Amino acid sequence: MVLHRLYHALKNIDQKTQLLPYKGISNQFLVATASDEWVEPERLSELFIDSIFIVPEVLCASRLVGLRVARYYLNKLGAIAPAVANTADEFAIAWSPEFCSEPFFYLFDYVGKAPLPVNFESTQTKSRPINITYFGKNAANYKETFPMPTSILFTRSWPETTEHYLELMSMANYLFTFDCVSSTNVDALALGVKVVILDFYPHTEDSFKDKLSVNQPYLTAENYENEQAIMLYAEKYEKWLSDSRKDQANFGSNTKVLYNSIKQFFTNQSK
Repeated sequence: MVLHRLYHALKNIDQKTQLLPYKGISNQFLVATASDEWVEPERLSELFIDSIFIVPEVLCASRLVGLRVARYYLNKLGAIAPAVANTADEFAIAWSPEFCSEPFFYLFDYVGKAPLPVNFESTQTKSRPINITYFGKNAANYKETFPMPTSILFTRSWPETTEHYLELMSMANYLFTFDCVSSTNVDALALGVKVVILDFYPHTEDSFKDKLSVNQPYLTAENYENEQAIMLYAEKYEKWLSDSRKDQANFGSNTKVLYNSIKQFFTNQSK
């Protein structure tokens, strides 16, 4: 989703921008060309001469040799799949300071599938008869774990449709999540679901608060039913909502600065 948003923003700046789907991760991946042919990444230099490729952190630099690469760190390198970056020659873009220690550019955006509400109070006007459990990227660590009592299990592949996903999410009171950095959490927030984080791995709670999701409200296993904690959650929600609106409003202009920065970086490299 993040890369698709970036593509559309770049397309508004440069009509020659293309979206190339890929399948696989790490050093085992293929890339689709404009003719829908799946090719080895080593062929990209002959198919797209003098192009710049923006890739996610899950694709290994060993398959991108000789390309001008801007790497978008949407997570820590190696957090999802083993991958190596060519830090000497790549332009590093970071979603968060926690994901890359010395990027050339930070680019953040609101990534929710649901529109942002007016305020927290406006999301709490109807009955919420269900709860949701989500393991996300940490699912492998909880293979023997069942969903929280009286909750529905969401996975990275179910619900299958966005419509069903948003319908169920809008009916939920709590999202019990074991994945602290996920667009599922953002969707829950936008729909007024109270987010309860049960695992911060591979991060720490301090890094989550200070670097990853500054101002994002959340509850814990210890306080999610505490009235005062929920009141503080609602207060922080308004700050998160204001920041998210600013991120949305500024994304286009920030992308224009990014576009020019990447072009200048590789122009300097070629001198």
